[in-house]
Amino acid sequence: MPAGEDDVELHGAEHIALVLLSTHSLRRFLAAAYEVVPPGAEHRLLDLDTELAGILDETA
Repeated sequence: MPAGEDDVELHGAEHIALVLLSTHSLRRFLAAAYEVVPPGAEHRLLDLDTELAGILDETA
């Protein structure tokens, strides 16, 4: 992967997502995400069970 280039490949038929990105990009994203939602506080902002059930129901 060339420096500074991030890429996402989606393969719908296989239900696979391949995400290629630099560790610098990942660290910046995570730092910004942790400022918005501190680690361990996710459950206060997202009902993961309900959201996952909705996603799975949509694909059935």
